Amino acid sequence: MKIAYLDGFRLYTAFQAGAAEMDRVRAHLDAINVFPVPDGDTGTNMASTLRSIVVQVKPERHFGRTFMALAEAALVGARGNSGLILAQFLLGAARSLEGCRRVEAPHLAEATIQAVSFAFSAVSRPTEGTILTVMREWSNALSLLGSQIRDIASLLSGSIPAARQALLDTPNRLPELARAGVLDAGGKGFLSFLEGIEAFIRRGSLRQLSRTQVPEIEPAPHPGSDLGLPAYRYCTEAFLFGDKADPGQIRTRLASLGDSVIVGGMPGHLRIHVHTDEPSRLFDELAPFGKSAFPKVDDMLRQVQDLRQRKGSVALVTDSSCDLPQELLDEHQVHIVPLRLNIDGSEYLDRLTITPEEFYRRVERGERATTSQPAAADFERLYAFLSGHYESILSIHLSGALSGTVEAAKRASSAFPRTRIVVVDSRHLCASLGLVVLRAAEALEAGASLGEVLGLVDTWCRQAKILVSLKTVRHMVRGGRIGPVKGAIVRLLGLKPIISVDSQGRGTAVGKARSQRANLDRIRFFAEEVQASEGLWGYAVAHAHAPDEAGEFAREMEKTLGFGPRFVVDISPVIGLHAGSGSLALAFLPSGDACPPFR
Repeated sequence: MKIAYLDGFRLYTAFQAGAAEMDRVRAHLDAINVFPVPDGDTGTNMASTLRSIVVQVKPERHFGRTFMALAEAALVGARGNSGLILAQFLLGAARSLEGCRRVEAPHLAEATIQAVSFAFSAVSRPTEGTILTVMREWSNALSLLGSQIRDIASLLSGSIPAARQALLDTPNRLPELARAGVLDAGGKGFLSFLEGIEAFIRRGSLRQLSRTQVPEIEPAPHPGSDLGLPAYRYCTEAFLFGDKADPGQIRTRLASLGDSVIVGGMPGHLRIHVHTDEPSRLFDELAPFGKSAFPKVDDMLRQVQDLRQRKGSVALVTDSSCDLPQELLDEHQVHIVPLRLNIDGSEYLDRLTITPEEFYRRVERGERATTSQPAAADFERLYAFLSGHYESILSIHLSGALSGTVEAAKRASSAFPRTRIVVVDSRHLCASLGLVVLRAAEALEAGASLGEVLGLVDTWCRQAKILVSLKTVRHMVRGGRIGPVKGAIVRLLGLKPIISVDSQGRGTAVGKARSQRANLDRIRFFAEEVQASEGLWGYAVAHAHAPDEAGEFAREMEKTLGFGPRFVVDISPVIGLHAGSGSLALAFLPSGDACPPFR
């Protein structure tokens, strides 16, 4: 089938074919992912990037406008090193063809030269033997053939062997690949994208393409098993909007935060990618340049553990409201899906891209903050990765009566019919959720099956108790948790309420006093009674930016109960926004069958 030109509709359909081929080889790309970090997600990231294009864009006849829409969608949806480089490549090509109603072979070849230059310019330290090399060698072949061949189908067929040879040569250019005995995953992904397009053009139908019989690629033992841990822990990404967002200046400023620095896009609209140990510092550095959006942080250390240091066959997932300290999350390999914050127009990931200290500082100086649940797509990305490495997934979350988080997790789980994913509404939050998740992790590590742990989790959720002494009701009123009239009466009387959750997971006031000291004494005496009647498996102390007061309360509890807390933690900003600075909480999990009502 000869093709003299491409218009917007043909281009969009070709992208659909390329995305389908990328999805087909996704597991294989994950399995050979070695550079820059052997975290096993290159295929997932590149497939996600292309999927975001075909889902979001509505094509039109005009080639240039359709291509720019595809490129911009790729930039917004880009994930990972190779995903962002691919998006930058597409953006470079789209910029050079933006005014074209339709495109012929010579124009296409010329645009790819600009695209390669644009992709290289986004990377702080371009490395040979990666997707960049495959892009350049394919573009060079396309440019040579473009002056001789007018049929776009023949042009693609004739140039793809150069991309394939460049891919085969990647181990000779990059020692990490040679040691692992694999080809570059990003380069292979780019080649697969081209092959999907070329196969579609040759067959002329997406339906025919989907009927093509190809062997399923099973995930292989990951070649990174003998490689070291990531130099930096977090793959951190964001979109930056603002007139001050200059790519070169930002690239220089971020160089000290880590490696794999990529600043893609165009001035005023930039996509940022950095491997770093301090995602919150990255967002602090970006703040003077504009507003951030679409933040994404992947824990590469946890991904490497999933690949070769798994503690069992069940992956344990929760959300950032559980308030387990990082050392316990690491010890038990718990996976976190963060809730979201919007502060003064910029979007943040709870605990990851903004610390509690920075959050309270900004709120106290009057910046407006709101919270939101994770999107179902956040869970889908995590479940997609985990389903390739675990037999099943247990996902325990914040009370469904307080947040849509658990519903988002359930919607995402339905996309994976071949993996057993169990989503649990804990009817808790903060440290009481943390204790349930911690006990589930310990049970799984002790050899309990998923079925056994599910029965226990239901019991633990009924038993667990959290009691929060608020220093002020101002934040609860502002968040709609307490009505304004009731809030005004409480403030007028100088009362400090004690807040808990009921059996349905709804927030409820269970007591009040004229001082926080009196509240804490009541909470402490109640815990002592439960310890005497039921016994306690464990307890935790949580605070909202009040470490000294929390430390003192934890010491009092240890003296009263005879043993220390499982953890003391500064609650997540999402919870702290509603509780307010200075709040203190005690959560505990009885050993017996029930917990008596608070008196």
